[in-house]
Amino acid sequence: MVEIDGGYGQWRRGDATFDGQVHPHSVIGSTCSKSDDGHELFALDRRFQRFQATLGIADGAPAGTVTRFVVELDGRELASRELRPGEVGLLDVPVADGERLLLQVDNIDSECSASAVWGEAVLR
Repeated sequence: MVEIDGGYGQWRRGDATFDGQVHPHSVIGSTCSKSDDGHELFALDRRFQRFQATLGIADGAPAGTVTRFVVELDGRELASRELRPGEVGLLDVPVADGERLLLQVDNIDSECSASAVWGEAVLR
């Protein structure tokens, strides 16, 4: 994925653990609504067919954490999932002919110490 916009340094790439399992090649965002860092935007340039990821809240998040994961393609919402710690969401959405993929994290009820993880995020 080639990043073209998004965040103020709070998003990162790497390994993340949720639901007791390590998820390599993850895109990790903050659940802190005060960070103004709720999204990352990627240039697709019509090169890909699908976006796939395993979604979860990083281990160690407070029990009451609730976070919404949103995927948009060229301004159109493709998927939205609300998750709590210990829950896992599988994501597989079509992105054919798309120019820009937006990954967004909405804080429903989360502390700034939690991280939203897009595990094994890949474009195919």
